[in-house]
Amino acid sequence: MGRSFGKALIAGLAALAFGTLANPGLSATLIIDDDGQLTGATGLDVNGTLYDVEFVNGSCRAVFADCNPDEFDFQTQTAATAASSALFQQVFRNRPANERRFNRNPELTLGCGNISLCMIRTPYGLNGNLVATSMFSNSELGSLDEVDTFNFGQGNDNNRTTYAVWTLAPIPLPATSWMLLAGLLGLLWVVRLRDFAQTRERAKSVLNLPFQGLAAALIALLLTFNSGPAFAATLTIDTDGQLTGATDIDVDGMLYDVAFVNGSCVEVFNGCDPVLFTFQSLDEARAATRALRDQVFRDRPAEEAVFNTEPELTEGCSNTEGCFIRTPYGRVGQTVQVRIFGNLDRTVLDGFETNTHQITNNNGLRTYAVWTPTPVPLPGAAWMILLGLGALAHHRYHP
Repeated sequence: MGRSFGKALIAGLAALAFGTLANPGLSATLIIDDDGQLTGATGLDVNGTLYDVEFVNGSCRAVFADCNPDEFDFQTQTAATAASSALFQQVFRNRPANERRFNRNPELTLGCGNISLCMIRTPYGLNGNLVATSMFSNSELGSLDEVDTFNFGQGNDNNRTTYAVWTLAPIPLPATSWMLLAGLLGLLWVVRLRDFAQTRERAKSVLNLPFQGLAAALIALLLTFNSGPAFAATLTIDTDGQLTGATDIDVDGMLYDVAFVNGSCVEVFNGCDPVLFTFQSLDEARAATRALRDQVFRDRPAEEAVFNTEPELTEGCSNTEGCFIRTPYGRVGQTVQVRIFGNLDRTVLDGFETNTHQITNNNGLRTYAVWTPTPVPLPGAAWMILLGLGALAHHRYHP
């Protein structure tokens, strides 16, 4: 009986581990305002990466900081088409009965007022004076729904179109209840084995192979829960209410802390020494500034949203209209190469810029972002699992 119980337990834990790996349990959730308008959705799977989307009324110039292509979350037609297809399948199709009205009533999508058609545009580049978009057309006749590509004027806006603004979805921490369940089952197995261990030899024979299987299952769980960043950025706010930085920002899968520091490059980076720049290329700096926007200034709880609309609350900035946060990535002579996130009092105008500044430049409109890799502690639940493995190992050799 002890052997069969151990085998059953191993099979259950292995199924739990692989089930967690194969199915994170996340599906797109619609965002519906008090007027019954569909304003966006969270948790959309676009080629294996989770995104949130917001539908925003206006032209490309109004929505994306004068139609700045650096603001576009997808930079290729292939990627934008995948996003539009995710909208089609996960937001408008395959919904519960009480949410299917959005697929038959285009006017219920924010930004669209036409009862026959709503074209949801995901931009991915500029084609001269036109903006290139992948477009999901949601019609009142579902059979006409389609994903296509189309170029629009940068100032184009009408009651049949809206823009999709995409951001990476925060990755939730796996439910600790699963970890606790695994620990409890492991302890239960030990108790059952002790009941059957009449002699040292029998205990060893019962524990031999099943213990190896349980260890493998628990290790699989441990790897599952630690396979990627599962943190949300935490703001650092001083006693005066100034935003001085943030911790646990996910930049291309790596966690960083950032501090906003007032001063020139010479003052902040020890003579503007490029060796002290955490990011050494424009692509890296571009990813970091986008993470600043998406994780520090956007999608914050209500009590922290103030930092996105009041730029003067960011350390180093005193101008009420805008704060330009500079991430340096190189130096050329007496100039420093920087990627800038502009946080403006009118959030619709927030944007990015690549520029060079004098290494001694400093004013109330600008501050430097000083990045450092985040120390990544082993989550408490993981220590619990390791402790359980240690206890089982001890029992294996010292019954």
